[in-house]
Amino acid sequence: QGASRLAPSQAAESPQPHTVMSETVGFVGLGIMGIGMAENLIKAGRKLVVWNRDTGKSKAFADEHPGTVVASSPAEVVKAVTRTYCMLSTPEA
Repeated sequence: QGASRLAPSQAAESPQPHTVMSETVGFVGLGIMGIGMAENLIKAGRKLVVWNRDTGKSKAFADEHPGTVVASSPAEVVKAVTRTYCMLSTPEA
């Protein structure tokens, strides 16, 4: 028995497949949680502008993900994009 087929009325109600997003977004904080979240945004088709307190992490991330832009400050990230995600360890960070 093959896969079941939807009736035309059911097919119209089915969710459409996800489309790849191409919006560039900002990401501040590439620590333990932030790096995984940033990678998931890239997998979803986003391009990133990133910043991290440890500039080495930002540069390494950009080296692993071509097209990623490393910003010189969080303010530069925010100015470059319309949406910024932050994953910080403390409010002071």
